[in-house]
Amino acid sequence: RKVTKSFEIWEPTQCVMAFPAVGSDIRSVAALMHNILVGADGRTFPRPNDFQGAPTRVDAPPTERLREILAERRKICMYDDNMHANYSVVHFKAEEDGTRLITDFYTFLYFEGESQYTSTIHFN
Repeated sequence: RKVTKSFEIWEPTQCVMAFPAVGSDIRSVAALMHNILVGADGRTFPRPNDFQGAPTRVDAPPTERLREILAERRKICMYDDNMHANYSVVHFKAEEDGTRLITDFYTFLYFEGESQYTSTIHFN
């Protein structure tokens, strides 16, 4: 327990854990999220059915990839510079009883950088 840091309860059905692109910061992902929430491009907020039979390409722009993974979730759980710099292991409690997060990572993790995403899925 001394090498890990536990953060707030992050419920995969309520939020998406977002990793800003290398060389970027949380403001870039926050701006993407804001634009999706307010419908800046004129589209409604994404729903899961919007992507059935029409998945977003891996190399699609960050906004499109975030729209797909959000699909009804309206919150971002941000992995930030503080987490990266200060903790070698980050533990995400999924429920109030302290149980661990059990979900397919690709339904909960959003990587702003395409190369981050493609590198990560190779570990699956």
